[in-house]
Amino acid sequence: MTIQKERREFLKNLAVLGSATAVVSSTVVNAETAIPSESPARDATQATHAQGYHLTPHIEAYYKTLQF
Repeated sequence: MTIQKERREFLKNLAVLGSATAVVSSTVVNAETAIPSESPARDATQATHAQGYHLTPHIEAYYKTLQF
């Protein structure tokens, strides 16, 4: 084999390996997002709590410790 043919074979193999890696990694990412992290049926206490930031008494106490 000449150097040109070896280089072509190497680049073809590299392209195939790169494509296979991309397919596998996208499949793994899609599989992780398809699995729900929580069960769809929540109990009553979880359903009443809103998600996001809440200013609670213990957080207010922490903020007061930061004041100079």
